[in-house]
Amino acid sequence: PASLGFAFAILNLKIGEVDRALDHLERMVDEHAGGVVFLGTDPCLSHLRGNPRYDTILARAGIPTAAMA
Repeated sequence: PASLGFAFAILNLKIGEVDRALDHLERMVDEHAGGVVFLGTDPCLSHLRGNPRYDTILARAGIPTAAMA
């Protein structure tokens, strides 16, 4: 389920596992999960702003990074 992937991403961020969190977000984009629409605005993901891999995930999802500023 999409919400499970999002929850795992946030959980991994909380314990400092940034790469694993990004893995979950990438999987969400690959699977066209419904929660993808929140990747650019959810405050739980704010620590990822400016991370090149996160920016790539947002671009793949069609979410402009400038919208997060």
